[in-house]
Amino acid sequence: DISTIVVPAPPVSAMGVLLNVLLVIAVLALATPASAQYFFENFDSYPLGQLASGAGGWYGWDNAPTVTGDIVDPTTLAMPFIPQSAANCLEINYPDDTIQPWVLNDPAGHPTVGVWRLTGWWYIPGAQFTGSTGGQYILIQNTYNHGGPYTWALELYADPVSMTLLDYHRVEAPVPVLLDQWVEVKVDIDLTADTIAVYYGGTLVSSGTYTTGAGQPLAIACLDLFTTSTTNVAYWDDIKLELLPFFDAAIACNPAAGTVDFSVVNGTPGNSFYIATAAVSTGVAPNG
Repeated sequence: DISTIVVPAPPVSAMGVLLNVLLVIAVLALATPASAQYFFENFDSYPLGQLASGAGGWYGWDNAPTVTGDIVDPTTLAMPFIPQSAANCLEINYPDDTIQPWVLNDPAGHPTVGVWRLTGWWYIPGAQFTGSTGGQYILIQNTYNHGGPYTWALELYADPVSMTLLDYHRVEAPVPVLLDQWVEVKVDIDLTADTIAVYYGGTLVSSGTYTTGAGQPLAIACLDLFTTSTTNVAYWDDIKLELLPFFDAAIACNPAAGTVDFSVVNGTPGNSFYIATAAVSTGVAPNG
């Protein structure tokens, strides 16, 4: 609920002089639910084989129907492994370039404001992740249309030469590619502040400005799972995009009424906000 909460101020006598008010409020935002899930995909509802163009909102780049990736049961592969969640996952193998263009699937409702978190689980088999013929990507476009125009906000590359992750638009930490295991990729995007933070296996890879060029829209237009390699493959499972709870706080001190007014504004609808701790100091001792 977005509302005004009144916190009693310390008593100040009629003779008191309130020179300075320091209000320290720790606010715990408890949401119901904790976040607003916008998109989720576990690839379990599709038949095995090539992902049909348009199924679940998935397409090939530029609407090419032959590069949508394959739905596989990883326990049946030549080098089997356990899926992140039963039973299927998406295989990205050259020349696959699989996209989820939210800007086209949901023109009026795709993310353009707020704080968002994209997560997905990435599996890269080690035996095939060799050579200099290319690697695996997760990309986010903030502009996308079949045939263009396009702009990229994130190009995260798993490089088989350096065996590290590279962010083409920001300075990255030397985070190693983890092979033969499911690894969570987490991308936190603040479309209001124009910031991004990218994590791999819980480790920060890079952070900075979300937009990468002048005039680019603050939007999450398209997710793109892509490879340039003819020798290695990758797998994706349990991809989720969610709106995180957020709010702004307006604080007004009213010594005459003996209150401090704490207003929550611009909050995520449906969330509840609670004051966990409130402490007030007048800065000077009251007179009289």
